[in-house]
Amino acid sequence: MAEGDESSEPEHPRISLVVSHVDRAAPLREALERALNQTWPEVEVLAVDHVADSASREALARSAGRVTGILAPDRSQAEGLQAAVEQSRGRYVGFLESGDLLAADAVAVGLESAKKLAQWVWKQMLLARDLAATIPAGARFILVDEEQLNRQVAAGRQAIPFLERDGKYWGLPPDGATAVGELERLRAAGAQFIVFAWPAFWWLSHYRELGQHLANRYPRIFANDRLIVYRLDT
Repeated sequence: MAEGDESSEPEHPRISLVVSHVDRAAPLREALERALNQTWPEVEVLAVDHVADSASREALARSAGRVTGILAPDRSQAEGLQAAVEQSRGRYVGFLESGDLLAADAVAVGLESAKKLAQWVWKQMLLARDLAATIPAGARFILVDEEQLNRQVAAGRQAIPFLERDGKYWGLPPDGATAVGELERLRAAGAQFIVFAWPAFWWLSHYRELGQHLANRYPRIFANDRLIVYRLDT
């Protein structure tokens, strides 16, 4: 994926829901209806029937043309799921059992959450690239991110949490003066840069003393929508 590319995914990718029916007492018919009546416009439903009794066969018959039924009384659950995946046509596949009665917006909500997670991970990957291009390998830097980023973004460099006590994140500063004091303590101890990741951009305006201190004393050597970097060893 190129930077700035939101991916070539269609607006409403098809989702395959695989319903595994292994519990004779579970309501297969209702589970299928819930899966079919999702608010997401592109959903296909596949049912793997390991019970294969009269009730489950009737449920599949009532859903003929809308559900792909796979009779699997002699297959393991894993084998049945594999068969369903091979027949599915969705861009994504979700798995549930016949006792799982989905809310009507379950697919839509799940996809939105997955999309946000993917965007977050992608942004971290780009931030790690920016760090590698801006901060030399082996350098020590203060990372202001409220512990929201994966530590691997600092690969090959030593990231110091901020605020910091005994090498661990210590929480938010009570005021700007405290933030300035802690910054200078860490700089004296060898920190060469301070990096603000996007979840903590608000610090620079909220803690005004800190923002002004950095602007007046240290050069800002990099800035984009993911991170802001000041050089401290000048």
